[in-house]
Amino acid sequence: MQSNFFVRNLLVVLLLISFSAPAASAATLKLCFFPDTGKIVAKRKCGKNQVLISGTNLNALIGGQSSVEFTSELSEVEGDVLDLIDSISNLTSQLNSMASAIADINQDISTLSDGLPAKIYNVRVNDNATILRSSDPVSVLRVSLGFFRISFDRDISNCYFQVTPTASPSQAYPFGVDSLARIQSGFPKNLEVFMYNSVANASVDLGFTVTVSCLS
Repeated sequence: MQSNFFVRNLLVVLLLISFSAPAASAATLKLCFFPDTGKIVAKRKCGKNQVLISGTNLNALIGGQSSVEFTSELSEVEGDVLDLIDSISNLTSQLNSMASAIADINQDISTLSDGLPAKIYNVRVNDNATILRSSDPVSVLRVSLGFFRISFDRDISNCYFQVTPTASPSQAYPFGVDSLARIQSGFPKNLEVFMYNSVANASVDLGFTVTVSCLS
């Protein structure tokens, strides 16, 4: 009677191991019987002189034993799994720290770029309105002596602009040349540039470089 009760309990142990062991090790744990000691050990693999216990031979193997000792390697498996969980947790923590650092860097970049212009035009024009160099497609017209008009591909009325007199390679730079720039009235894509020699008190055709910075 007592032996049958133990057999039933051992079958329950078999079921508990199957359902409670980690998925990676549950399929490899076996119940191994040691005939010389009467021990039953839950192992990954039964060794020499050990008998694999199944539902069909359980009663025949231990039914006649006065006492049976049951041990398990499951604790070792659980320990390995817990170590793996700790490693994954540490790695997750490191990844979260890296993600936080990257977010901080992106925020710094965003803060630094807030004051930078979204678009910058650079144009160098010769004294006869020939475009020597331009970062973007523009057109230049010489309206009259010392008066030039540059047409851009967008509204520049809310942009900043700077004009610097720049003599052509074959042209001597006259002393006292000033420049003035303004948006053409009614034409927000056009910039008017005036070159004036304050010493000679007269307009002058002279090359120039213009930079237009738009924040949006």
